Amino acid sequence: MHAALPAIALTLCASRAFPARGIVIEQKTVHAIRSMIGMVTQEDEVRLTLAPGGTRVESKPYGSPTIFRFEKGSTVTRIEANGMRKTYRSEDLAARKRANAELQRALKERARPPAGGGGGLLGGLAGLHQSAGAGAGRGPVSVKPIAKKRTVAGRRCRGVEYHQGGEKVFEAWYTEKAAPKWLKRYDLEESPGAENAALLEARRRQPGIELESVMPLTAGGRYEVRTLSFKEKAVPAATFQPPPGYRKVAPPGGVR
Repeated sequence: MHAALPAIALTLCASRAFPARGIVIEQKTVHAIRSMIGMVTQEDEVRLTLAPGGTRVESKPYGSPTIFRFEKGSTVTRIEANGMRKTYRSEDLAARKRANAELQRALKERARPPAGGGGGLLGGLAGLHQSAGAGAGRGPVSVKPIAKKRTVAGRRCRGVEYHQGGEKVFEAWYTEKAAPKWLKRYDLEESPGAENAALLEARRRQPGIELESVMPLTAGGRYEVRTLSFKEKAVPAATFQPPPGYRKVAPPGGVR
């Protein structure tokens, strides 16, 4: 009878949900836009949690995270929480992408100038949008390594410049150590610059973890990401669940 006790104890320990390994990155984002009164700068602090179970992004003051939870198979559930209303909405990421693509097609169709000239307000704005943004939509992206290396938040990093349309459109710094195989940066798909598909794909091909970046904006502005701290630590599975006490609501045009 007593000989069975160690086996029972091992079974109980194995059944407990121990926290998985992960990475927690604290960052600052700087969004500088040139206006009629000069350069206007907005700074935010962001916490990024990466683990085999998902990706969680939230800005300070924390309480309204966007969560990408990895389900069985290839399904990813996107959870968007609203800290002020204590609500959250949940949807399949693939379905959300299809809906967004359909919306973009509809907007382009509405903004297309009528045949035979004209264009009006929408047509004019559409042309302005297409011409704005450094290198956006101007063909393939070339990658140029930066000779000098840096240490970012205690991690040795190498730099990369991205060029498109004959100009530099992005600069980023990656850990020399390769990213874990389980790491999936779905947060990059919803960050500034993600609309440039060729650039996003080039960034994804980098073997390290992207810790810092600078993207020049039109009229002399910039969007910058700086990493303040980088910690490898256990991440509980609850990190990728809706915040406790939040009420589920239907996504726009969807069902609960």
